[in-house]
Amino acid sequence: VETGVWEQLGLYDGLVISEIMPSNASAVTDENGNYSDWIEIWNSTGNEINLEGLGLSDKGDRIRFLFPDVSLEADGRVVVFCDNTNQSDPNRAFHAKCKLSSVGETVYLYDPNAYLIDSCKYPIMASDESWALTDSGFKNVTWFSPWFENTEEGRRKYSESISVENGSIVINEVMADP
Repeated sequence: VETGVWEQLGLYDGLVISEIMPSNASAVTDENGNYSDWIEIWNSTGNEINLEGLGLSDKGDRIRFLFPDVSLEADGRVVVFCDNTNQSDPNRAFHAKCKLSSVGETVYLYDPNAYLIDSCKYPIMASDESWALTDSGFKNVTWFSPWFENTEEGRRKYSESISVENGSIVINEVMADP
């Protein structure tokens, strides 16, 4: 191992793949209203971690998504949609040039030198189920919680984050016969 690699690997200790939804039929929409597969990465440390140059993939021999210069706060989570597009603008939702298989596969997270930081093998999954890292390890759940902790409480917080208040949406025009 070259000099400095061990120190660099330590920069990413605590960065883990924490939730995967490989068959998102009607659970979580991306910014375009599409139901894309997705992967969540969690910074389980008490320190901010810069993700620039980290790679994500569903293949062990190639990287399908590179993170831009963006930091993940302590205990923060980031979601990457897997829909065969590539979008790494830090001001928009992330999209990887791959799709996930609902019959099970392995997802990989690499450091900028292509050393493996974390990997997660998930089983066959039904639509709208996620493979989530919980206090008792990974398990198949139906209470998905992207961007939030993988608990029922995290699911509640996710639901609240996408809900609107009564009266905040108003129909202001109707065209009966276009």
